[in-house]
Amino acid sequence: MKFGPFYKLGIFSILLLLAATSAAQPIIRKIDIIRLNVFDNNLKAKSNVIYRLGNKFHAVTRERIIRQEMLIEPYQRFDSTAFAISLRNIRSLEFIGEVGTEIIPVPGDSIDIIITTEDLWTTIAGISSETGGGNVKISAYCDEKNIAGLGIGLETTVQYSMDKDNGFSIKAYDNRFLGTRDVAGVFISNFKFSRQYDFSLIRPFYTPRTRWSFAIAAQFDRYRQRLFYSGVEYFRYKKNLDFLQIKQTRAIGIYKRIEPYVYFTFQHDYYGVENPSSPYNAIIPDNKTFIGPGLGLSLATIHYDTARYFDEFGTLEDFNFRYLLDFHAARSISQIGGDKGRLSYGTKAALLQKPFSPFVIGIVDIYSVSENDSGEYFSQNQFETAFYLKLARYHLFASRLYSSYAWKHERDYQVVLGGTNGLRGYPDRYYSGTKMLLLNVEYRVFSPLTIMTVGVGGAAFFDAGYVWSDRQNMKLRDLKKDIGVGLRFGLTKSSTARTIRIDCARGLDRKVTYLSMGTSNVFDLTPFK
Repeated sequence: MKFGPFYKLGIFSILLLLAATSAAQPIIRKIDIIRLNVFDNNLKAKSNVIYRLGNKFHAVTRERIIRQEMLIEPYQRFDSTAFAISLRNIRSLEFIGEVGTEIIPVPGDSIDIIITTEDLWTTIAGISSETGGGNVKISAYCDEKNIAGLGIGLETTVQYSMDKDNGFSIKAYDNRFLGTRDVAGVFISNFKFSRQYDFSLIRPFYTPRTRWSFAIAAQFDRYRQRLFYSGVEYFRYKKNLDFLQIKQTRAIGIYKRIEPYVYFTFQHDYYGVENPSSPYNAIIPDNKTFIGPGLGLSLATIHYDTARYFDEFGTLEDFNFRYLLDFHAARSISQIGGDKGRLSYGTKAALLQKPFSPFVIGIVDIYSVSENDSGEYFSQNQFETAFYLKLARYHLFASRLYSSYAWKHERDYQVVLGGTNGLRGYPDRYYSGTKMLLLNVEYRVFSPLTIMTVGVGGAAFFDAGYVWSDRQNMKLRDLKKDIGVGLRFGLTKSSTARTIRIDCARGLDRKVTYLSMGTSNVFDLTPFK
């Protein structure tokens, strides 16, 4: 990779500075930002009209957008931790690919810092197809993740689906809203079976030293809830959600943290009949209103690291190897309009660790409970774990185990499994119930071959899963299995889909072969980071 020397020199320079622990850190004389266009490094190796046209039509990220991610400034003493976090913040921008650094000693116990960023291609327009288990979704889209180099994103999609869920969506967001540290986003969608109007404003923990975090989220969603059996819809009804939550968090500690938080929730779920003559109308849930405060506490550790060739084709991937334990509880207040005595509480435990160099393990478990005044309770547990073993630079063994289990659930509760959500050799939403178990195993090969900045690779995989009803016990012999192979294409210059997959899977008991396509991996390490 042509960008490698910048990165290696930067890390070497940082290590040299860290080694001088007995001396005071040098003064930063200046910080220069070099902003490379998408294909500048490719043009250094070979002149190509496509690369030149691509650079011409792409707006390079403005310098102030990069500088506002920096936690160090000229005329301050160099802080290696703040510098490393600054680089991580820059890499977290969707429109930035590689980030290189160079630290140059200068007379007078000072240093100059050069940061080189490489833009990703952010303007995407075209037609895509998502297939799995016989269901096909075709989307026409136009996205720009870095309007005029300002870091503002706009995404639009028009969708046609074989199951008639046609419509459009619009998403707009700014990760540094009005030049602040706040993240603002708006999402609007109008499909046959759902309409959504969502808004969020978040002040995140920008660094481990940040003390306060704030979030406000609002949703006004209208659904036509659908229930399935053997891949066929058998019942539909109206489900509406009005939701508003405000949350404030305080962090105590830096890399070993305690985070108490308070929040206030307004949530109104109300339901309606779509077909008055349906015999299944009896399973429509009762209306619910939750209005009240909540308290929570998180215990967490933080350890940042980077790696390549795990979920993406050579792009530097950021990891937070951590432990997390979270508790929260909230009560609805009838005096302000909430249901009397309604209580919700839950826990979350998660970790992402690297016990030894080529092995990474992730675990997350989420348990939630909702109780009402009459003593009825509904609870659900979701568990997911992933194991990644790096066998060689371009060879990776990856597996994921996922389970979802509900006790005394709402009458309409249902989970589905099929070709589009993990069981690639079976029809879409073919199995349905209340308890699900899913295993995915992949052997991924990332080749060093690139064609016009597109990496080429492949995968062999095995899936096993099933969904059980309330009345059934979970038995491993019930699992449905498939095997298959697929192609992987890594869009190394794209800010949207980083991996395109085309999988061919054959169910081992139905003896039917299905083609599965998507713009992401079937599973990755995102839930654990």
